[in-house]
Amino acid sequence: MAQSRHRHKHGHHHAHPHPPSNHQVRRQAARGKGSRIMMIFLGTLGVFVAYISAGPELLWLIAGALLGVVGGYFVGRSMDRATRAATK
Repeated sequence: MAQSRHRHKHGHHHAHPHPPSNHQVRRQAARGKGSRIMMIFLGTLGVFVAYISAGPELLWLIAGALLGVVGGYFVGRSMDRATRAATK
């Protein structure tokens, strides 16, 4: 008897767990990188700006680094959120 071309074959009713693909592993490892990168970048920029404005005084260099790191954390966190929302 001829089989219908529109008839679908029966699949298995139980799911087989698959290990995560290489793409999924890289995607999970990339999460949170934006905040780390921006913290380093803006911290370095803060030290540079403090050096230009106040000279080689240690107090202002540390303050510039701290302000840059805090700003970089918030900028990077918003970048991570935007990236996570775009991939979903």
